[in-house]
This record gives sequence, C-alpha cells and structure tokens, in this order.
Amino acid sequence: MSTAKKHVPERLQPPTFWKAGQVAAYLNMSESWVYSQAEAGKIPCRKLGGAIRFDPDEIKRWAAGEQVETRRIQVVTPLLREPKK
Repeated sequence: MSTAKKHVPERLQPPTFWKAGQVAAYLNMSESWVYSQAEAGKIPCRKLGGAIRFDPDEIKRWAAGEQVETRRIQVVTPLLREPKK
C-alpha cells in the first residue's frame, strides 16, 4: 500500500483564511484594532458562519495600498461569564 499523498490541484484546495490575531500580527496592530476596522468596513474581511476571516492575499494588497473591496460587518464580542463559585 502506498502512503504517498495524492496531489490536489490548487484550484480544488480550500482557501486558507487568517483569523484576526494573524492579521494583527502581520500588520503589527492589536486584535481589537483589526476588529474595529473590520466592523467599520475599512479592512477586507468576510464572515464565514459566525466567524470573521481574512484573505491573506487581500490583506497584503490592502496593506500595500492597493484598492481592495471592503464591506462593513457586525462584530459580536463574546459575553464574559461570571466565574464559577
């Protein structure tokens, strides 16, 4: 039996998206700044289910000053739970 992985053409591979923390690290900004820019429609992002994700290629082009489509999204911050007693 062969254990070699089959080559999957790039066009068939699922896209890789960054989380806000990865964008923050790339831009050397805070994660809260990334979320506020996403909510204001100033940074390219998308919602996948309930998660906010960022296309690395779009972020890199945006950071280089290229025109990239942006859209406003609603950012929902998690509720803080009371500590268990």
